[in-house]
Amino acid sequence: MIKFALPYNGDMNFIDQSLYMYGNYIESYFGNLGIDDFGGGRAQTQNIVKQESELKAILDKLNAAGIEFNYVINNNGLMNEEFTEKYQERYLKFINKLVDLGIRKVTLSNPYLIKYTKQKLPSLKISASVNLKTRSWEELEYLIQLGIDEATLHYDLIKNFAELIRIRSKTDLLLKLIPNDLYISNCPWQKGHTRMQGSHSKHKETKTPYFSYYRNKCVNIRNLRPEEIYSGKWIAPADIPKYMEIGYKNFKLLDRLATTEWIMKSIEIYIEQSRTTHLEEILGTYGSKSNIHAALIDGPLEQALYPRQQLELIPEISHVDNKLWYSSDHTDNCTHCTLCRHAADKGLIYPEDKREQYIENNRRWQSRITKLPYIKELNLGEVQRIEYK
Repeated sequence: MIKFALPYNGDMNFIDQSLYMYGNYIESYFGNLGIDDFGGGRAQTQNIVKQESELKAILDKLNAAGIEFNYVINNNGLMNEEFTEKYQERYLKFINKLVDLGIRKVTLSNPYLIKYTKQKLPSLKISASVNLKTRSWEELEYLIQLGIDEATLHYDLIKNFAELIRIRSKTDLLLKLIPNDLYISNCPWQKGHTRMQGSHSKHKETKTPYFSYYRNKCVNIRNLRPEEIYSGKWIAPADIPKYMEIGYKNFKLLDRLATTEWIMKSIEIYIEQSRTTHLEEILGTYGSKSNIHAALIDGPLEQALYPRQQLELIPEISHVDNKLWYSSDHTDNCTHCTLCRHAADKGLIYPEDKREQYIENNRRWQSRITKLPYIKELNLGEVQRIEYK
């Protein structure tokens, strides 16, 4: 039976609604307290930060239902701080507090902290983050030796059925795939993106403005080359059975910054495994809504922090026979393959004149945000941490 790890978006009603509607399909929820001392991988605004008492109420409800809450500690940029005695004392105190509240599982993206945590708290389950970029059996085997209890495999494996089959044949470990993030194939910007997010999701002495130059590079790549939407590492709901047939039955849905209404709709579509032409209904990249006031995001192109409506163009996608993607014969060497290019030509509804305008908008925006006066202006302003999704 298919199981989902669901994103906790700070809305207690989401827990109630999803348990009532889809309780049999839920393996766990994942999230964190918002901005803490260790970084959960999402730069969230203060309006959705939950107090420990609220987390305790959630945990009591989930533990009674036999469902785990996976607390995410997803900071990739520790700069060797994890090896210092001061950090380890603070970290262990925090982890023990989570355990006392009822946490039984944590997601980690730092290999040393995986080993350290398992040594100190052997009964605590450790989930290997997708940010560890596990793309082969050899990489997964190393993490198993460090002490992980489950892993979310990296996006780059999504259409590599040969390696997915190989990995599944080697271990009974709980393995998860993220189906609804439009990850650019072999994305060169991921490291900068995830490190920036991890840094902005923790308390820190030096405040810096939050805007995702790295994520926007991927946005514009899709504007420039629409075939990247087809070659991107995501799983259409109707193709979920192909993964279940080879032993992958656990899927982690995004996004923690989406509205309850949007997440519920995404769960429904993936459970029904139905086809949709509207990518914004399923892909966290397009569909999740901001948890901050729209005025902080939108506005004139030359003034807004991230004028999403002028930068992110969402196409509609029609069904194209994609059986070659999901076979052991599929290759990730896109240089010598035209399958996705032909699929995009036939299957994307993309207003060409509007697409060209969005490409130009992105060029102007990227040029503006990398100028020193703009950075200084942001640092002096009131907005220090925001997230757009």
